[in-house]
Amino acid sequence: MDINALIDGLLLFVAFIPLVALHEFAHAWTAVRCGDDTPRLQGRLTLNPIAHIDLLGTIILPLIVTVLGALGSNRSGRSANLR
Repeated sequence: MDINALIDGLLLFVAFIPLVALHEFAHAWTAVRCGDDTPRLQGRLTLNPIAHIDLLGTIILPLIVTVLGALGSNRSGRSANLR
């Protein structure tokens, strides 16, 4: 496992959370402006990331991809199978 790749992936994951919240807030704001009150009724017309987080799509899947990327990372520029 490449520790540097894991740290880079985790830092990207930490940056991913507020970006998802901003993106989903923009969807909610646009829907409300177009006459759909569903985001307001569901409490998603906010920049609070907790209102927009989905356990599987926002937490579990990105963490799995990060760990698998670190496990398969090869920063030497050579294939892992070639010696």
